[in-house]
Amino acid sequence: MKIKLIQKQYIWIYLAVITIILRIILGFFPNIIERFYSRGIFLGIRWTIDNTTARLPFPMFYVLIFVFIITMFLAFRQWFFLWKKETLTIIKILLSIGNFLGFIIFFFLISWGFNYGREPLENQLKLNTETLNLQQIIIETEEATIEINEARKRIPNSDTFALNTQFLPNNLVDTMRQLLVKVLNDYNYPTTGKVQGRLIVPKGFLMRLGASGIYLPWIGEGNIDASLHATQLPFTIAHELAHGYGFGDEGSCNFWAYLACLESKNPMIQYSGKLTYWRYIASEYKYFKPEKYAIFRAENLSRGAHNDLEAIYENREKYRTIIPFHNQAYDTYLKFQGVEEGIESYNRMVLLVKAWKAR
Repeated sequence: MKIKLIQKQYIWIYLAVITIILRIILGFFPNIIERFYSRGIFLGIRWTIDNTTARLPFPMFYVLIFVFIITMFLAFRQWFFLWKKETLTIIKILLSIGNFLGFIIFFFLISWGFNYGREPLENQLKLNTETLNLQQIIIETEEATIEINEARKRIPNSDTFALNTQFLPNNLVDTMRQLLVKVLNDYNYPTTGKVQGRLIVPKGFLMRLGASGIYLPWIGEGNIDASLHATQLPFTIAHELAHGYGFGDEGSCNFWAYLACLESKNPMIQYSGKLTYWRYIASEYKYFKPEKYAIFRAENLSRGAHNDLEAIYENREKYRTIIPFHNQAYDTYLKFQGVEEGIESYNRMVLLVKAWKAR
């Protein structure tokens, strides 16, 4: 009878372990995840979220933080009473923490996490992604530079000063969702529901935690830091919404965000996508040939694009992360989810876009 009580009390530990094992096994069968989860079970979960909590007029992000704080308070209070009764042990504390983590892990995987194991975009879109050599990186950077210079000129009344939000539509989240849904549907991906993208304040809250945006499966909403520079907002919103429509891999979400921006007739939104792509490919150029890159940028980048980049960097410095080893921790997390490149998977966008252009 005592054993049964313990099993029931710590049920989330057992469910988490079972779900993790199932995720590992199904990771070898991405076609099964794609067919039965990403294009099946997940769509039902998506519909449920979008017709309940997503209809609330405020971000569930704040509710999640509040619930977490209350849970921690109740846990510490219980431990305090057990300590006064001299019945508190390290084992009980560890089991309680394990049960809480089990709850988080179980719902993370069930509500969204299995999407990490779905069929890669390369397979479904028949894209031939190949690693770029240095010469290809330089050529792609040159072409991307011409594109952003031209895209910048097409923004009415933009002059050369750093752009701001006055060049963006008022209903930016709705606009980016519509663009993303169209792109996904064009490539035969289901878009059940209406994923919400919420701007989080105070400004810099997410940035200081090491993220410009984050999708939280427990609430099913994309969260974007309100401090982001205007040129980053369209792309970042589309990226987080892509997570909401069932894509775990960061490179895939970058790819969809890029296509969504190109789909727009708004020149500022187009520029956001092209500028973000330029930053990824240019960073590769800079990594291999920093001095040559500096000369190239000074001679070829338009004054307007230069000022936008400087404004982005200046804004980022205002909200530097306070989380130590953030990149290393996130890299480990992504690799645990089956993303072999880890944090470098963001750069996979370059390979996907290059292959998409070639096709």
